[in-house]
Amino acid sequence: MGASTCPALKRGAGGFICGYTNKQVNPFNWYCLGDYYSCPVYIAQSRAAPQLPQAEKKPETKPEVKPITVVTTTPAVTDPEDAIINSIQSLVEKLGGEVRNMEDESYTIKAKSYFDQSSPVISQYISLLESTLNRYRDELKEVELRKELGTIDSDAYAKLKEELGRKLDKLDNQLKDFKERYGDLSNRVMNHYRRVIMTSESPESAKIRMSLAKLDELLKNGKISKDVYDKLRGDLEKLVQGGSS
Repeated sequence: MGASTCPALKRGAGGFICGYTNKQVNPFNWYCLGDYYSCPVYIAQSRAAPQLPQAEKKPETKPEVKPITVVTTTPAVTDPEDAIINSIQSLVEKLGGEVRNMEDESYTIKAKSYFDQSSPVISQYISLLESTLNRYRDELKEVELRKELGTIDSDAYAKLKEELGRKLDKLDNQLKDFKERYGDLSNRVMNHYRRVIMTSESPESAKIRMSLAKLDELLKNGKISKDVYDKLRGDLEKLVQGGSS
């Protein structure tokens, strides 16, 4: 393995194995090659690495001979996507906290600011989970095909199908939950923010209200496209955010 390859990537009998999760992984579809510093699993493992305390110096004593007891521990097995799920969970919960604090204009502006910062990250994480979900579906189809071709025995087929089914159900349910919660929070932020724009007494907001009205008129008369309208409206809303902060 080269210097740009994740140190936890190992070769196994059936392909590649992630040393952190002890799960089979496709390094060409994950972060293992070239960009492993960005891998959520690698980041989570790095943060969780224990710090060894300094050895305390003690007077030399004659060692007592005792039987050696070997203790083996099995590392917690997690799915590669669990680190991404934890990251989304943290972002969505923080966004929910900001939304609950939208009591006045200043808090609304703050919530909108955090929403603008976190939305691209959340969207990227959701996209990664959707890709992982599709990969599991493809792997399940491959297992079914291998069973039909007779290249896998019944026990291995049942085990793989059960494992992939568990991952699919778990990830599918979590993904639906995140999308629903994120969509609800997004609507609440934008609806509250638009009310702030329309009721703020600042001169900047008054000017922008006039510009928004003109923009609505241009869209209604078919003089601009919906894409251009959305982009210009977003720019105007950002001006209100910057002027009120």
